[in-house]
Amino acid sequence: DTIGVAYTAFQIPMCRLVRGDKKDEIMPDFEKAEEVIKEAIPELKNSDDIKALGDMNQNLAYIAQQEGEIRRAIDLYSRALVYRQRAKDKRGTGLTFARLGECYLEVGDIATAKSVSKCAMEIFKEIGDVNRIKQVEAVLAKIQEKEKKLGGVEMEKPKTIGVFAGLLT
Repeated sequence: DTIGVAYTAFQIPMCRLVRGDKKDEIMPDFEKAEEVIKEAIPELKNSDDIKALGDMNQNLAYIAQQEGEIRRAIDLYSRALVYRQRAKDKRGTGLTFARLGECYLEVGDIATAKSVSKCAMEIFKEIGDVNRIKQVEAVLAKIQEKEKKLGGVEMEKPKTIGVFAGLLT
């Protein structure tokens, strides 16, 4: 089962990350997981398993984020978001918004980071996911810090927020 193997391949480095292993020691496992996931994508597309396509794109995005390839991560999270919305995967959609917030913050697009993080917060509050609420609160605190540092500088309007418009309806 290619899809099951892909899920497992991703979970191994994730467990190591949670356990506290050093990121540089885990990266080869993430790279292997990326290869396995990419092999599973065509099978997933043929199966019409929209939720799994969202999960796999999310996993690829997370790997890109860990590798420091933030623009690629944003692209993959955006794809995951489309699949998760189509699958009506509320928790998954919230998680994708949360990760997008982290990425946009990292590339300095504060307005978009704030907007997508607020979308994540709305979902997590609705479903009562306390741990994810804390995760998003931490990102929103970093955003607030950056806004304070910018002081009187007018905040840039989100360039990419149109992509996300109406996704919560």
